[in-house]
Amino acid sequence: MIGWTNWSGSVHAPAQLLRPRNIDELSAAVRSAASVRAVGAGHSFMPLVASDTLIIALDELPGKIVLSADKSTARVPAGWSIRRLTAELFEMGYALANQGDVNPQSMAGSMATGTHGTGRDIGSLSTMARGFSLIGADGKARWCDATTDPDLFQAQRLSLGLFGIAVEIEVEIIPAFYLSERLTKISFAEARACFDELEDAHRHVEFFLFPYSDHVILKTLTLTEPCTAPATTTDMEEAVAHPDVDVVCISLPNNLHEAAVLLCCKHKKAVITTKPLGRNAEEAKRMLEAVEKAGIFNGYLEDLVYTPK
Repeated sequence: MIGWTNWSGSVHAPAQLLRPRNIDELSAAVRSAASVRAVGAGHSFMPLVASDTLIIALDELPGKIVLSADKSTARVPAGWSIRRLTAELFEMGYALANQGDVNPQSMAGSMATGTHGTGRDIGSLSTMARGFSLIGADGKARWCDATTDPDLFQAQRLSLGLFGIAVEIEVEIIPAFYLSERLTKISFAEARACFDELEDAHRHVEFFLFPYSDHVILKTLTLTEPCTAPATTTDMEEAVAHPDVDVVCISLPNNLHEAAVLLCCKHKKAVITTKPLGRNAEEAKRMLEAVEKAGIFNGYLEDLVYTPK
């Protein structure tokens, strides 16, 4: 396959895209390439993996989770998404201690780029690494950890993909846990004044600052007792068609706006679209004509209007 783009479509590369199905295929590709970049979910806005030669994705490389004897660490496929990894860990009764707000990124990519969550006493994903199985520029496999090739291990924890392609990562794990999320609007002054107390009271604290506003959106996550998780789906039409859904707010990459609006029209659901409505005038016109024909409410969300002030 020729050509690669990141998740939002803002970065493009003319390189060959390879998805190896075994380690031998991966090693041979690396060994024969003039240069190579590894890619995860392409969730970054930066041109970190843009290349005109070879880009390798590991999402089709076979693998499984292997727990250590004391259940304190697990060896996990580096190309798996955090979503897939944490779901399988949860089924086994374990979890990562921390992660970011979203989870489509690959484990290797998120770790190599310093992805972090929040929590005063909890480190980023890189701090959870205990070892890496890498394919080097020579195509050979090597292992590194705190005692075996420790310099390479420390560099690989935040490597930006420069020191080899990670195929397996040993990460620290903890028993599975539940969190309760709360979003509130408070003044920026109050958030600054009470932030230390908020950190004492919650496992995770963050707020979203709007420079033109005197208020922030405060988000807290607190440990809670086991509970039934809300229904989730990765299928956009299934989500729109759900009987409990009355209004759909579309906050997707711009190239997906039209498809989502048309699904709302199909299932007669009110829709609010974040700016821009469409990528061009023709696309926006088609969307407006569709909602008018469907007879549904159509709103347009402009950040400066709907952000708390």
